[in-house]
Parts: sequence; C-alpha cells; structure tokens
Amino acid sequence: MTARFTLLVTAPPYSRQGHTSALAFARAVIQCGHNIDTIFFHGDAVYVASELNSPPTDEKNITFEWQLFAQKYNVELSVCITASLRRGICDKETASQEQLNSSNLAIGFTLDGLGNLAQATANSERLIRFGG
Repeated sequence: MTARFTLLVTAPPYSRQGHTSALAFARAVIQCGHNIDTIFFHGDAVYVASELNSPPTDEKNITFEWQLFAQKYNVELSVCITASLRRGICDKETASQEQLNSSNLAIGFTLDGLGNLAQATANSERLIRFGG
C-alpha cells in the first residue's frame, strides 16, 4: 500500500542533522514506493532556501541537494513566508511588494503560508517533523 507523506523541517540547515536526516528519510520514502507531495520548511529551516548559501567545498550543499531531490521526484519545497521574511529571504514578487532592493529565494523553493502546510497535512496520511 502506498502512503502519502508531508515533511516538516524546522532545524537550521547547517548546525544540526535535521536537514540531512529529512533528506535521507525522503529518499527512503520514495525508494519504498510511497509519495511525498510537500516538504515544508519553518523557523530557522527556511535559511536553506536562500540562494546566497555558500558552504565550504568540503561540506554538502544542502540547498542544492533539496533542489535536486525536488526536481527528480516532483516534490514541492514550500517555505514559510513569515519565517522567511523575518530572516531576510524573499522572492521577486514579495521583494517588489515590500519595496525591498533584491530577492534571494533559491530556485525550486516557493514561499507559502501555514495554510499550505495544513492543506498538505490534510492530503497526507503521515506528517513527519525534523526539528532541532
């Protein structure tokens, strides 16, 4: 039987194992034949959605890893808009609306409200949280 999952990631991208564990879990879910429609990033996890992330060359670029995963498996990478704006992350549309000079949301990520998380959760059998 195929199950539908929504993942909620709240851990900062580079200071804890939350993103690495979430990505490994997401890959395992897909390999087992299940579905993930949405991965929702909230709190400090939204830092992963900045296109300005530039980890040292000897570390994994978790932003790029998420982008590859989402593209390969057609999974939505949804980022909490409120948490993002508080942390200086925005897309072009929001930058224009907020009269900001630039945007920095990485390709493949979308800004969404908590309503998107609620809808994704309602459409899933499982909500799995990766926090820090």
